[in-house]
Amino acid sequence: MNLIEKYPLPMRVIHWLLAGLVFGMLFLGWYMNDLDDANPAKLGFFTLHQSLGVCVFVLAITRIFVKFRAAHPPLPSDLSMWDRRMAQGTHFFLYLILVLMPLTGILMTVLSGYSVPFFNFFEFPRFLNENQGAGKLLTRAHEFLAYAIATLVVLHLGGILKEFVLHKRNLLKRMI
Repeated sequence: MNLIEKYPLPMRVIHWLLAGLVFGMLFLGWYMNDLDDANPAKLGFFTLHQSLGVCVFVLAITRIFVKFRAAHPPLPSDLSMWDRRMAQGTHFFLYLILVLMPLTGILMTVLSGYSVPFFNFFEFPRFLNENQGAGKLLTRAHEFLAYAIATLVVLHLGGILKEFVLHKRNLLKRMI
């Protein structure tokens, strides 16, 4: 049997782009929210954050599409049921949040009465009427998802590290 040992190149590229964007977006999001509203840099950080969020959304949808269309390496056959379920659950929720996070960001922006910019090149048109209450609710959901994805990233990295340290499996090589 010809076992696939690495993820296809498109999946690996998208994985690392998303990883970098998620780390950057988390830190940028937490940083810019701590800035005083009078700080002139705050608007620029919001524009950058929103623009990168659109990129995350497009990459996440692309990644999901590629995942279901391309062959990829299976989990190790001797992985315990607990570890298998943790890996599958972590991946499922990572994919889910990679889609929900930008959606909540886009929706909270639009419902708060603003357009979503894309790197100052253009703005996506507002497609919903302003609703401050819904915008605030989505802001809270977006903040919750930030902590959820940070937790999932720790679980993801922890699983790779556990397999390497305890079982001498270098699962990272499948994604490099």
